[in-house]
Amino acid sequence: MLVFGPHLTSELIYPELELIRFIRAGSFLENLDPVLIAVWLTSLFIKISLFLFISVIALTHSFSLQDHKPFALSMTAIMAGLSLFMARSKMELAHLTNHGMVSLLLVAEVIPVLYFVVDWTRTALTKR
Repeated sequence: MLVFGPHLTSELIYPELELIRFIRAGSFLENLDPVLIAVWLTSLFIKISLFLFISVIALTHSFSLQDHKPFALSMTAIMAGLSLFMARSKMELAHLTNHGMVSLLLVAEVIPVLYFVVDWTRTALTKR
């Protein structure tokens, strides 16, 4: 009734079903952009927070410390500084992307797998 008014809906036999026929499917998807952006930004924030958490915990574990607090602020500052320093403009980001940055990022993504394999082999060798 809010979409088409009371005059049209009063003459329909099944108002809900016939109103669905009048609605364009594309208009719903056109209005979905803010929701998708909000979900994307939330997932991006969760991803960055998870990477920061993992890096702080891994650094704490590698130095055999009981408390993670000495590394939390410094790792956050390093992450923020690197993200601001790495690409200062869109042209610089495009240049980095075209000249080897993708391979560097892929190698950086594989480093936790490498740590897992080394830890797995060390525990297998110490059990023997």
